[in-house]
Amino acid sequence: MNTIGSWQNHAISLGLPPNTPVKKQIDEFIRRWDNFPVTPERRANPAWAENTVDGDDINLFDILPLFRLNDGDGGFYLDKACVVSRDPLDKDNFGKQNVGIYRMEVKGKRKLGLQPVPMHDIALHLHKAEERGEDLPIAITFGNDPIITLMGATPLKYDQSEYEMAGALRESPYPIATAPLTGFDVPWGSEVILEGVIEGRKREIEGPFGEFTGHYSGGRNMTVVRIDKVSYSQQTDF
Repeated sequence: MNTIGSWQNHAISLGLPPNTPVKKQIDEFIRRWDNFPVTPERRANPAWAENTVDGDDINLFDILPLFRLNDGDGGFYLDKACVVSRDPLDKDNFGKQNVGIYRMEVKGKRKLGLQPVPMHDIALHLHKAEERGEDLPIAITFGNDPIITLMGATPLKYDQSEYEMAGALRESPYPIATAPLTGFDVPWGSEVILEGVIEGRKREIEGPFGEFTGHYSGGRNMTVVRIDKVSYSQQTDF
């Protein structure tokens, strides 16, 4: 939690000393932004591939340290996980593969509720999939380094890659690996990967949830995620 919740953490994510003045951080961020795009580095043998659980054997309550973030939340929420999705009409376009951060409630052993805001890329991907009568494959990544978490919360253009921008900001190619079920590109250095689908045209109540502004947003009909594969490192550190 709060991976980039302070200017000290923001500085560390950019590889700067934690006491770097805010103005210098902003100036450095702008300078590095102009390095975009930096092609990512594909690596083999990620630590998260050490263990796998499939199908009905999955129990997220056993695998993840789930807890209630706020007293009045409707359930356990996944905090700061990155979600990877692809444009189902242009699956081979690397730039249209999106990395985003969304509100996700654990609703069962292998079931999540996910809130895609209509203007977000994942909502556009889902709309295209549902128009074709299809589910939308996704990969959810945990234990990410701060720079990709920052990129997941940054609004880029639809065909701009978060991985290529992460490389620009870290001033070196961002390491990625191939998720075994979806084939999506996920962070090589993550610790846990969940793969599954947003089930097409299926909605259930998700929420309420305590927002960062200090109020609760209510329950709404949101998308339903089915998890089909979990990969995780033996040394996962929560």
